Formats: sequence, structure tokens, C-alpha cells
Amino acid sequence: MENTGLFCDARTVLESTIEQVLVTAINQTLCDKNFFLVTLQNNIKTVLNRKNNQTLAGIVKRLEELQIELLKMANSKADYKDVAEEIYRLREEKQRFSRKALDGMN
Repeated sequence: MENTGLFCDARTVLESTIEQVLVTAINQTLCDKNFFLVTLQNNIKTVLNRKNNQTLAGIVKRLEELQIELLKMANSKADYKDVAEEIYRLREEKQRFSRKALDGMN
């Protein structure tokens, strides 16, 4: 510990205590590895599904925006080919994410 002139009221923990707690935690994890692995897998699935749901929500939002834009362009007789192509691409991407989410639940 260095004297920096700043006051810190945090407790000091000996390195040997940290090592012992860490070894105990690792041993408990290894002894009950089946439970640990199931928990780890469930946590990973949760994170991946959350990411997929956020991505899927973004795709749905963008599709809604493009559909409004497409209607405006069609009503004004403007060329809407690029918008339509992006809508088709996003619909396919949405289907892929939906399939991934379903596969991840199994």
C-alpha cells in the first residue's frame, strides 16, 4: 500500500485469504460441475436470446419505417425499388433470427 495522501476506508484483504476463497470456490464448482454447467448454459442462452430479441426488435422497427416510406413513395409515384429490396432483405433476416431464437430454446 502506498501513501497517496488520500484517505481510503476500504478494508484490506490479505492475498492468502483471497487465494483460499478462490480455491474453495473452484473446488465447489468442480465438485458440482453438472449443476454449474447447466447454469452456465442457461445464462449463455439468456444472453444470446436477449441479443437476438434486441436485434429482432430493431429489424421490426426498421421494417415499419420502410413500409411507411414505401407507401409515401408509391403514392407520389416515385421509384421505390431500393426500399422494396431492403424490405425483402430485412424480412429474410427477421426469419433467420426467429428461427435462431426457436432453435436456441430447444
